[in-house]
Amino acid sequence: MADWRPMTVPLAAEIYTVREAADRDFVETLDRIASIGFLGVELVGLHGLEPSVFLSSLERLDLAVVGASLPGPDEQELEEYYEEAKAVGCTVAHTMMEEKHFVSPESVKQAAELCNELGSRAQADGIELLYHNHWWECTRWADGRIPLLEFASQLESGVGILADIYWVAAGGIDLPATLMELGPRVRRLHVKDGYLKAVPIDIGEPMTAVGDGKVDVEAALAAAPHVDWHVVELDEYDGDPFEALGRSYRYLTGRGLSRGRQKA
Repeated sequence: MADWRPMTVPLAAEIYTVREAADRDFVETLDRIASIGFLGVELVGLHGLEPSVFLSSLERLDLAVVGASLPGPDEQELEEYYEEAKAVGCTVAHTMMEEKHFVSPESVKQAAELCNELGSRAQADGIELLYHNHWWECTRWADGRIPLLEFASQLESGVGILADIYWVAAGGIDLPATLMELGPRVRRLHVKDGYLKAVPIDIGEPMTAVGDGKVDVEAALAAAPHVDWHVVELDEYDGDPFEALGRSYRYLTGRGLSRGRQKA
């Protein structure tokens, strides 16, 4: 993998990583993300900011809004987040679902139907829907099948996968092989690192800056060279999340794995 350098894949930050700072002052949070060198941000709501103020901040900072995180298609909060995503011109949004939706072939079929319905609605609004995995989609059933692959095979062509590389690996399956098997279905990566303790994993387990943990980040990125963005995300972190974003940015751009802002 040492010679693989897809410098064309740009680098964004997931706002969920710095959600507490965004709640206090979203504009300042955007400033800090841009100053690190990220080219875009992925939203989890607008943290009370008016869409016009958010968009003017992006223009001033030369940041792209690359997408928005939505609740599951069966959750009541979906409408609020969906309308905010539309208001700021998001053309990509991702959703996720609970573990109970991936315990059997029957539950996976129902989950795919829900995502396909939301995907059709999003497509009518000019939004591409992606599905964001956690570890429970990536832990084999007793018969050896991988729920994520079963699920992906039932998605309509307009619905893609946002593969979270930490959670794929945490599920206990081969990360690069799974990404390669999913192929072009994987339209975006959440680039995340951590200690990969045995499943079942605590969803609140602290993570590491990219490059500091046990995820084979370079192999994962090489297995999905066609994605549109690499998005750094830490669900939880023991320390300053901006510091973790900075270290992650330097690791990825310094090794030529992702493209950041050209600085003078």
